[in-house]
Amino acid sequence: MKLGDEKGELVAVFKTHYPKVGAWGIVLADIAHHVAEAYCQRDGTFDPRPILREIIEIMNRELKQPTSERMCVAVREPVRPARRAGGGGR
Repeated sequence: MKLGDEKGELVAVFKTHYPKVGAWGIVLADIAHHVAEAYCQRDGTFDPRPILREIIEIMNRELKQPTSERMCVAVREPVRPARRAGGGGR
């Protein structure tokens, strides 16, 4: 998955596959916490809760009424052949 802003300057690629889809809820919550803490550090504030509330509010709004179309592009890594044991000597 790639994420980016309207200018395409912020890009993140996730290559991890979780066995349960619900695990993404934990990943997204962790990202929201990290973002809130980063804003606190940048602004010199100590309470990330107001920032986190704003992130959650806007995220919920975006989930209900998306502001843009989403395009999902699945990229699969090539399957590599299994290595032979013993170094391949005859």
